[in-house]
Amino acid sequence: MTVNYYEILGVAEDCDFRGLKKAYYRRAKECHPDRHHNSVAKEEEFKLVAEAFNILSDPDKRRRYDGSETNTAATEVAAAAMEEDPGANDAVMDFPGDDDLEELITGNDVPRDTTLSRLFRDLAMTEVFITFREGKNLYRQGRFRAARICFLQAVAHSPDNILYHAFLARSCAGINDFSGALREYGLALSLGARRVPMQEMRRLRRELERLKSQRSPWWYRAFRTFFPAPTEDNIDTRQGMIDATNRAIAGLSREYRRRRSAAKNKERKRLNK
Repeated sequence: MTVNYYEILGVAEDCDFRGLKKAYYRRAKECHPDRHHNSVAKEEEFKLVAEAFNILSDPDKRRRYDGSETNTAATEVAAAAMEEDPGANDAVMDFPGDDDLEELITGNDVPRDTTLSRLFRDLAMTEVFITFREGKNLYRQGRFRAARICFLQAVAHSPDNILYHAFLARSCAGINDFSGALREYGLALSLGARRVPMQEMRRLRRELERLKSQRSPWWYRAFRTFFPAPTEDNIDTRQGMIDATNRAIAGLSREYRRRRSAAKNKERKRLNK
């Protein structure tokens, strides 16, 4: 490797996310161009620091950078999707690189032609980026509850960001929050349908279908008897399909809550006998 990102940040190769974040803030403060009268040399140094943190703070990018093929924990939904397409990992958007643009830009009022280093020059602007990356690291470690808190913060900051909703959905699935996962998957897909060009996000659709079939098999089979799932070749992109999907998700969520309430009432009656 011609560039050693660990050396640029001054951390060990087994450094965890907390150490990376601390090192990034320290190095960014040291070479921030605004502190050095916009020095060209410091600008270049800052670019390397931003790029190093960008690579090492993302578990998938870091794995590829390290040359390791080991995957850490993920939800059953996302893990099964990875088995179908291992090269894409947890990619959400339709095209390579779109996840990066979505993560950095959408909801942050930043023009698409800006550079990574310019985004990172404003430390306040990078707060939501760092929060999301922390959540992604926790998610990949299987710490879904902690990850969910980070993703909730990211969504609150940028409610139009598809990536944030997608990972919030995945973390909800990881803690068996069925209704939360359905809601966030639905929001992510609805946002994608309104994009120009529209984002089909077939991986996310497969995760949603798998989640529904796993959590309520009998209801899913009955539902799909009357409303077959869209295939890869016939995904309807019209607003009518979006509305139908949202209604179906809402119906499944209500049915799940009804069944859970009934089970609790049954258990309560048994204990009171």
